[in-house]
Amino acid sequence: MKILDWNKLNDKDKKKLTGSRKLAFVAGPVQMSDKRVRELISELSECQLLFGCLKDEWIPGLEGFLQFSPLKIEELNKPKSRPIEKPAILSHFQKDLKYIIRELKPKVVVFINGSWFQQIHYRKEFWEAVSVGAKIELKSPFVNEAEAKRFTKKIEENYEAEKLYSKTKKYSDREIFQILEKKRRHSWDWCGQPTAALVRNGRILALTHNRVMSYQAYQMHDGSIREKFQVPAQEMIETHLTNHAEVEMLEVARRERIRLENTSLYMNIFPCPVCAKMLARTPIRKVVYAQDHNLGNTIGYKVLEASGVKLKRVVV
Repeated sequence: MKILDWNKLNDKDKKKLTGSRKLAFVAGPVQMSDKRVRELISELSECQLLFGCLKDEWIPGLEGFLQFSPLKIEELNKPKSRPIEKPAILSHFQKDLKYIIRELKPKVVVFINGSWFQQIHYRKEFWEAVSVGAKIELKSPFVNEAEAKRFTKKIEENYEAEKLYSKTKKYSDREIFQILEKKRRHSWDWCGQPTAALVRNGRILALTHNRVMSYQAYQMHDGSIREKFQVPAQEMIETHLTNHAEVEMLEVARRERIRLENTSLYMNIFPCPVCAKMLARTPIRKVVYAQDHNLGNTIGYKVLEASGVKLKRVVV
């Protein structure tokens, strides 16, 4: 495959890329199998295809998330991945996507699920594609559900081997939030990554993150409902495909028979209104959080305070 570097192309080079056929651009995606790459190329065979590959070591905003590792040039360009008709590879940084789309004006822009941080309709490259009149397609990085589930198992085994904390050590508030930041990497929801720690007297009893249902890679394969319908952030929470970290915490406590009396719940983001009402019904008497809920969640604060739950914000 011909490999091009966006940062080294001149105007003449860019003009050649558009060619006489309609241009389809696959924005630098997450890792994919050889079979899925070939399948994508086949699906776009009627177009002049430009296949992006990120120069970034990680998806910006999702650093250290193994499940969202970018597809690298050496993987895309290895012999067994090569189809009969070879597309050009465009090496680029994710921050350059809006400029690539603006200057090349592709007729089709393909975004592979899980290849960006936060909701796609809040990103400049999405609206640049809208502006140039491109057909926008959100596609799975997997051939089928079986492949998605195998990928889930592989990544989850790596995370299960991690030791993020000691059950015997006492931690300060700041140390707990540092651990929660590491736990955030375990979330498979690129739109947001709430995490929680159940703590008693400085000792961590359990850690959780928001979990995609019905299996972790489901949203990567089937797509985000919120992105399909461009749902505003923090609104219509019923469209989330995840159990929030608080729900997961109560399930872990039930399964592992952890008593909730005299415990505090530490969260990187203040609970949504639904989770706040749920927590008010538990023996948990203190919620410590780092960020406010984006909605200006007055209901959640009022419900918890009226229920005798102490609230504490920690700046980290």
